[in-house]
Amino acid sequence: MIKYSSMSFRISRIIGFGFILLAISVIVYALFRRHELDNNYKITIGQVTEITGPGAKSGADYGLNYIYEVDHKKYSGEISLNLCGNVKMRDVRLFTLNKNFPIAYDTKYPDASMIILSLESAERFKYKMPDSLYPCLRHIDCDFYLNVKPEDYSK
Repeated sequence: MIKYSSMSFRISRIIGFGFILLAISVIVYALFRRHELDNNYKITIGQVTEITGPGAKSGADYGLNYIYEVDHKKYSGEISLNLCGNVKMRDVRLFTLNKNFPIAYDTKYPDASMIILSLESAERFKYKMPDSLYPCLRHIDCDFYLNVKPEDYSK
């Protein structure tokens, strides 16, 4: 009986160690992919195709699914976002659904991408956000919502 509990304890430790190792591997892989995207990107234009409800795994208020094309091959991506201030989902839908936006994608792994929907992500990818996107940013980018007034940009 003592051998059984000792063996059970060892198996539990091995399984626990395996889960920790798996979690660390997933984090390292995600960091590697982010590094690759940050250092090997190109910009293309994509389209928001769907708005999803609150994200169970992300805890965000909503998600945007988008598509883009690289070398005649279609890819898709998603981003989870939170509503800013008094912004309503109908406003987000009006300014994003079926609209085109810049997408940064990894040239080595084109399935890795990020839709550029904030001044922070535009800066990250050295992308000059056109004035035409400012009204949209007002409904999506919380920093922009708080710090930039409509009179500060041309409509």
